[in-house]
Amino acid sequence: MSLRFLSFLAICSVFVLGGEVVHAQEKKPPTPDQRLIAACMKSDTTPAQVRAILKAGADVTGKDWQGSTALELARKNPALKGTKALEELEAVTIK
Repeated sequence: MSLRFLSFLAICSVFVLGGEVVHAQEKKPPTPDQRLIAACMKSDTTPAQVRAILKAGADVTGKDWQGSTALELARKNPALKGTKALEELEAVTIK
């Protein structure tokens, strides 16, 4: 490949990337809010996991990308129906 062609590819990549140089970023651990949303969506979530995330300070009013709160997701989750964790989540949300 010629130097001219490689320069052209470099310029094109800058335009494609919006003029920003993209670096590999360190993956940040999920926040308690994100962990709570994820836990309320998973079918294998245990009530103990939900309680632990609540104790870690999760904001129960946070919403997922579709606008659903953790409580709404937990109410739809068969693994959490009728559990103490769902009751605790409801109690925290009502406050």
